[in-house]
Amino acid sequence: MPPHLFLYSLLRRHILCRLGRHGRRFGPDGSPANYCEWGCGHCFNPSAMRKWRVTLKSGETSEVNAINEWHAGSCIVYGGGPAKIDGRTGQAIGAVVVHRDNIASVELLQ
Repeated sequence: MPPHLFLYSLLRRHILCRLGRHGRRFGPDGSPANYCEWGCGHCFNPSAMRKWRVTLKSGETSEVNAINEWHAGSCIVYGGGPAKIDGRTGQAIGAVVVHRDNIASVELLQ
């Protein structure tokens, strides 16, 4: 990472977030954000994690706590362990436990 971008990220997270000027409250698709995009840990939506039921094509079902439908599927695809993301590419690092094409449905439980 170039030094000027590193300094800018420190400024955002350690100064602007402490002053209450967090990252975007809405995503690019217009959906509300659950957390500050700068990684400070600020939560816009305190009840972001909800229960989802993921059903595989084999008929096996699993219940996971996730933020949205894609996240629920990812919990099954990558085994539900701690998320590891390559900082340069944004791709997940880790073994795929279940291929995403094997997910039949993902439904929100209330």
